[in-house]
Amino acid sequence: MWLPPRGMTSCRGHCSGEEQHGVIHGLKGNAPSEKAETLSTPTENSSPEGVGRTTKYRSISSSDSRDTTGLAIVSADEDVLLVRPKLRGKIHLGLLLLSPVWVVLMLSACKSVVSIIAAVVSCLSFLANFTASAILHSGIWGPQWRSLVVKLDHAGIFVVISSCTTPIPMLLLDFWPSVLLLSVQGMATLYGFWIILFGDLSSGARQRRAFTYIAIGLLHAVFLKAYISVLTAKEIALVLSLAGFYIVGALVYGSRWPDPCPTHFGFHELFHLFCCFSFLLTLWLNYEVITRAELEAQTTGVSQPSNS
Repeated sequence: MWLPPRGMTSCRGHCSGEEQHGVIHGLKGNAPSEKAETLSTPTENSSPEGVGRTTKYRSISSSDSRDTTGLAIVSADEDVLLVRPKLRGKIHLGLLLLSPVWVVLMLSACKSVVSIIAAVVSCLSFLANFTASAILHSGIWGPQWRSLVVKLDHAGIFVVISSCTTPIPMLLLDFWPSVLLLSVQGMATLYGFWIILFGDLSSGARQRRAFTYIAIGLLHAVFLKAYISVLTAKEIALVLSLAGFYIVGALVYGSRWPDPCPTHFGFHELFHLFCCFSFLLTLWLNYEVITRAELEAQTTGVSQPSNS
């Protein structure tokens, strides 16, 4: 019979509700120290087959309703401790704190009202996502608030998927293709909000949520022909690269693997890292698109003959 490491109790058989899942008492901070990566658990009361058995760590999901104390908890199979990594939420928090830099950088490329609107929509989508993510992952939330904060975080992902590349349709596509693409993006965002806030997607299977994100993102592929006709080779490469990072990140999110360093940098941090790479590529893409569109508009205006 497996027993928790000395100094910790699992509450098994003594607690009710969430505590019966095995909240571990005696752990300080968000996660065990690096020295406690694996713990030998022989005790005087343990059975012979339990002697020498080691405790393994796995990073807990941010939407796990049991993560209400920041302490480690015993998983259902009782030989794995679920812990919150020390870097949980720090990537998105850092991007949020750096937002004045990248927002100003993006707006500095804008000269027309249309480009300003396109840049603002894209920047606001990222700000909404980073804010919701930082709030969820940087705090310890009780059951009353956790459901709402988790839903806002999941809804923010739909906003980014649908709106992050708004400068492409607004500045490069013709009127009707632009209207069609923006309408599809808007409906995808509303659909995402609906199934997150009023459906069971936020509390349902993680894999289904991950593949829903991928499916919504792949709606952009319907307009691939239009993209190719207006984007340069570099911009097409940026679109494919940022999409690839998002897809790989969603697969990591859905499978909870790999989980490289559960006490510090787990699967969710790896997911956020891929999202960060995609965010940086999106900034680069939008800056390229806005700069080129403004230059072409200026060149066209100069080349037009005067009517006077």
